[in-house]
Amino acid sequence: MNDLTAKLSCADFAFPLLPHDHALQLIKLLGLDAVDLGFFSGRSHLQPEHVRPNVAGAAKKLAKRLSELDLELADVFLQTSADPAGLPANHPDRAVREQTRSLFKLAVEFAVNAGCLHITGLPGVAQDGMSDTEARILAADEATWRASEAKQAGLIYAVEPHVGSICPTPETTLDFLKASEGVTLTLDYGHFIYQGMTNDCVHNRLPRTAQCLSTIRCDGRF
Repeated sequence: MNDLTAKLSCADFAFPLLPHDHALQLIKLLGLDAVDLGFFSGRSHLQPEHVRPNVAGAAKKLAKRLSELDLELADVFLQTSADPAGLPANHPDRAVREQTRSLFKLAVEFAVNAGCLHITGLPGVAQDGMSDTEARILAADEATWRASEAKQAGLIYAVEPHVGSICPTPETTLDFLKASEGVTLTLDYGHFIYQGMTNDCVHNRLPRTAQCLSTIRCDGRF
């Protein structure tokens, strides 16, 4: 975090009204070095459903276009449904969790073939019939599984704490990290600032999570 030579990336989903190639060109025109790819089921430029018939081919096509623009792929950000509560990682139904695991494996395959070393997912949400603690433990177990799958493929796995998730605050995020293994953070300050928290509220906890912090994101959604 103290490396002033660190490269900057921009989320392609910051420009949802532009055609994808135009969004990529704009990122390059802004003088940035890399792209965070939104890989959102049902609502991003490039969706899991789009690439499923030929994951490797779609990934290599994107990698080729990014190379032409002299851009790197910094992150593949998987969201398994348009609504975070639709197919959450910590869904109490095992069959649904298997569905989300399948989507995660697809995202890993895409990231590897696109030459990306980092993948982000959402932690999970509160569940009816479960205490917050139970929901967070189940989410941490799934995140640990994802981190293991990612590591085997040579990737870093991170979760993004967000408004409406089981990790809406720095405190709940720390609880989540303690309950999981091998999981890093994609930290979007907007989700905390939106709730009235200050940067210092997050900064004061960064020394304890520095070893788990892999990406800081600012995508302009808030």
